[in-house]
Amino acid sequence: MTALRPSTLAWVTRHLEVGERIVATASLHGGITADMRRLTVATPRGGTRHLVLRTFVGVERAEEWLNREAHALALCAGTGIPAPELVAVDATAAHCEYPSLLMTHLAGRTVLDDEGAAARVPLLARQLVAIHALRPAERPRTYVALTTADTVVIPDGADAAAWAAAIDVIRGPAPPYEGRVVHRDFQPGNVLFTGGRITGVVDWAAASWGPADLDVAHCATNLALLHGPAWGARFAEAYEEAGGVPAPSADERLYWLVRDALACSEEVALVSRPWREAGRAELTTRVVERRLDAYLTTLTRGPRRGTIRPMADVTLRPVTDDNRDEVTALRVSPEQEEYVASVADSFADAERYPEAMPRYWAIYADETPVGFIMISDDVPPGDPTLLGPYFLWRLLVDARHQRRGYGRAALAALGDYLATRPGATELLTSVHPGEVGSPMGFYLRLGFQDTGVDHEGERVLRLPL
Repeated sequence: MTALRPSTLAWVTRHLEVGERIVATASLHGGITADMRRLTVATPRGGTRHLVLRTFVGVERAEEWLNREAHALALCAGTGIPAPELVAVDATAAHCEYPSLLMTHLAGRTVLDDEGAAARVPLLARQLVAIHALRPAERPRTYVALTTADTVVIPDGADAAAWAAAIDVIRGPAPPYEGRVVHRDFQPGNVLFTGGRITGVVDWAAASWGPADLDVAHCATNLALLHGPAWGARFAEAYEEAGGVPAPSADERLYWLVRDALACSEEVALVSRPWREAGRAELTTRVVERRLDAYLTTLTRGPRRGTIRPMADVTLRPVTDDNRDEVTALRVSPEQEEYVASVADSFADAERYPEAMPRYWAIYADETPVGFIMISDDVPPGDPTLLGPYFLWRLLVDARHQRRGYGRAALAALGDYLATRPGATELLTSVHPGEVGSPMGFYLRLGFQDTGVDHEGERVLRLPL
């Protein structure tokens, strides 16, 4: 039992019904800035009900956040938005040990698994459209965006050009917008599901008045980090399909997408921790950083134009009899052929060296094969001719599809796979340095480190996982 401080217990008790008493408390997981507890309340007729107590300990903006949440919960009451009901708030800790808010407990649980994401995204979009339809008699405070070009944290090994282009976007003024109520932290971790329906939207502490695109972008970023870069664009599309009204121009919408992705760079470790606690153990800080980099790269066209574009859904798929000919036909540019073996040669190598534990996939952009990737997958120790246990044996992107971020996105997808493999703490590869056509610079930009070691005439590179 997680006991309440005496002053807090007395305050909560004053807000119970006559004859009720608290019989148990339990910590709720998933919060980042607040202490969350579920209170079990015994009723006079022998039943129980639950309340939730949010407490901020040592948080500078506690009073503002609790007042915002109290206002938002009052606004949602009677609207059909499945928000908790406000019971009481002590934003200045006049009665409690720390600033606190008491509300009803909602049924349901957060669902963060990849499985079922396609069915949940339209539900999330429709729920957000309903929130944005709220018309308050009194507006909440106007949103504040704290991220600036100077506060962005560029992950190690990130695409420097893509991040520079994205940072340039937020140096300019925010686009004009039609204001509405925005949740400001609407994402899967704050939405409760029961079966196949949404039964709760929680954590309204940052509720504000601002553009709908703030919420769309934030949920898109979280989905991209949870499920892969393409899910960000899928959510933005689902929001419009559900009747949502984002900014009128693509450039304006993409401004908010980029801004939120850059804001996330400042708190990757904080964001990913509750996901791991909820069972997504593979989403280490490093894995999430790679996904953020891949997502931002899909949004940015590059430094030459400084504009933004969405990218296709990049996935790794098995090579089968149905697609083998298409995959085998993929080719790098002529100047790259000296450094990158063909797909046909890769198949031959895989058959010739089974002791190297080859595993390969086709790289797809949406439904089009655009490349090929092959690794040594958990090579047993003992053979000095084999690098491992995890070695990037081949990465090929067809010349017609290069400079679109597909190689980087494929490596991010490979990182997701390696996060499930035993002892995968690093990925090795080897390259032949050269001035034109060598992939050396590409790998170094992705975060691979030059080990200074040569192996069979090639320089060995290392990517920490």
